[in-house]
Amino acid sequence: MTIFEKGSIARAKVNLGDMVPADVRVLEAVDLQTNEAALTGEPTEVNKTVEPKEGETAFPTNMLYKLTCVVSGSGKGQVTTTGMHTEVGLIAKRLKGTGSKPLCPLQKTVNSLGRLIGIGCGCMIVFRMVSSHLMGYSGFPPKCPPEDDACANLDNMVRGLLMAVTLIPHGLPLL
Repeated sequence: MTIFEKGSIARAKVNLGDMVPADVRVLEAVDLQTNEAALTGEPTEVNKTVEPKEGETAFPTNMLYKLTCVVSGSGKGQVTTTGMHTEVGLIAKRLKGTGSKPLCPLQKTVNSLGRLIGIGCGCMIVFRMVSSHLMGYSGFPPKCPPEDDACANLDNMVRGLLMAVTLIPHGLPLL
């Protein structure tokens, strides 16, 4: 796609294989078809014309939209909107929402339960690692020689990690 700026009017030229970087009103079309799956979800090609067809849908046939691909033909047009003002940008704004919503009582309770379980598991794991180190426990059968503290510490950390995986409920992060 090529964009030409003449004064304050931006014009665009599209060819086969181009991805449209802005919303463009079609001024000239030669067998121009685009794939608007990014907007509509439909994989079929849409014929683009200079004049809009009767009984138009939400996306008129005389417009090219950002992130759509030209699958055949070529055309020229006038850039109407760019960035977050395009149809794709408006969809992104709607999906983004207005911000975070306040938590309901169930979510607050689940969050506090998750925090409590996490703290409890963390304390249990640290206690297990420290007591194993102080007692010199290296598992059964022993993987490390008794004089190798680095190997024993690594083994205790791996066992603590395995203990954390088994203790923390798998479905808790989903809530």
